[in-house]
Amino acid sequence: MRIVSASVGLAIIAAADIASADVTTPQAYIESVVFAGTGCGPESATTATIADDGSGFRLEFHDFVAKVGDGVDASESRKNCQASVTVRVPDGYAFALASFASEGDAVLAPGARAFHQTMIYFQGQAPTAVTTYRLFDGPWRVDHVVPVAGLAWSPCGVDRALNINTSVRIMAPPRPDQPVSTVAVASTDSYRLVLKACSN
Repeated sequence: MRIVSASVGLAIIAAADIASADVTTPQAYIESVVFAGTGCGPESATTATIADDGSGFRLEFHDFVAKVGDGVDASESRKNCQASVTVRVPDGYAFALASFASEGDAVLAPGARAFHQTMIYFQGQAPTAVTTYRLFDGPWRVDHVVPVAGLAWSPCGVDRALNINTSVRIMAPPRPDQPVSTVAVASTDSYRLVLKACSN
């Protein structure tokens, strides 16, 4: 488990309409980012950087790679990294993850299919938002903006870590001498958090 901590201001959107909201409302801050998983374990070279203005954070990977093929163990077909983000918000406000992005590279043999999945949920809850994208051969980038109606808000008046579980997996037909396919995640970034006032 790797931990990065900071005490910084977080850009806040307080109105329900994300696109037209005023951003000069109360401040919050990212207190820490903890990450762990088969693609970013304690022995990995994964790094986390919180933006200078506190508007989000970035994870960079060096061994977040899924593989399938002849001689490759089946457990290598899926890799994941979960970031647990502690965000402090003013009393009377809730926060949600509004957008994120991932990028990397894929080398896929004929017949192999690759997928990128992100699950978002708060500590103690089941996943409230799941997105899945199919990846194709070559460099790739996933940009996802959560629709306003689909934002998963933190409980009001309760401090809960935001969990973001990113995974990649490869599916390939089993056959002798199957060429090796790989999907590598280089980074995840563009995590943008928004605020709204809690109902009385």
